[in-house]
Amino acid sequence: MENPVVRNIREATEKGLFHVKVEQGEPKFNTEEKREIIDKYLQERETIAYWIKNRIVTIAQNGMSLLRNVNTKYIGTENVKTLRGRGAIVTSNHFNPLENTAILRVIKKIGRRKKMYAISQVSNFKMPGTIGFLLRYANVIPISKDSIEYMCERFCDCVHKVLKKNNYILIYPEQEMWRNYRKPRPLKLGAYFYAAKINVPILPCFVEIRDERTFFGIWNTRYFVHILPVITPDPTLDPKADAKRMSLIDYEQKKNAYERAYGRPLDYAFEVSDIAGGLR
Repeated sequence: MENPVVRNIREATEKGLFHVKVEQGEPKFNTEEKREIIDKYLQERETIAYWIKNRIVTIAQNGMSLLRNVNTKYIGTENVKTLRGRGAIVTSNHFNPLENTAILRVIKKIGRRKKMYAISQVSNFKMPGTIGFLLRYANVIPISKDSIEYMCERFCDCVHKVLKKNNYILIYPEQEMWRNYRKPRPLKLGAYFYAAKINVPILPCFVEIRDERTFFGIWNTRYFVHILPVITPDPTLDPKADAKRMSLIDYEQKKNAYERAYGRPLDYAFEVSDIAGGLR
């Protein structure tokens, strides 16, 4: 029987809907509930309690990123050299709740004390258990399309402050997570618009997922992180036009990285092999 998530991915690709949710049982909130979550986040992040929890989670996150990526291979590390002393927006394909630990190791290659923030849907801040706690108190900034006021003011202010301190923000232009999906999907413009508006570069990454058999005969996945050439804004262009230009460059780079990694041209005709690991 086909896994429900795999079925949703297959149906979405057949319809050309590359930014829809495919996970089962994700929490749903109305506009007022989302506003309450954001207000609580903004108020709490100014408290000492938040600062303490953030430090604890940051230490745990750094340790987790080391442990989870012992076997992760990084290709193209020379591309981070141009970013020393500069903040940037990092983009990557989104296929696992914890694949950002592999991207965090990319940032540590730029500078040990550098911080990486991530953008996450506001509904994720109500997730239960350990992952929910990590999301609420890690360096994560909520995003909500339902609140134009928040997105135009407080969200932009948070992003601007992070980048001007020469830190990094991970934004997934594919928008929704498609679990274990190998292919890079078409990219939304948000990440590139902020890069153009604030005049910071884009550091594009593409994570290749390989199925490998362990010593015990169990299939596991291993990540190969392709760090791609930095994309620089063009201040002579309007931010919307520049965002479109950078997104096209990023997509082409991710497409080329996919084709080199898997030895096949990128198309979106669904195959079972598009899904890595045991999910399929």
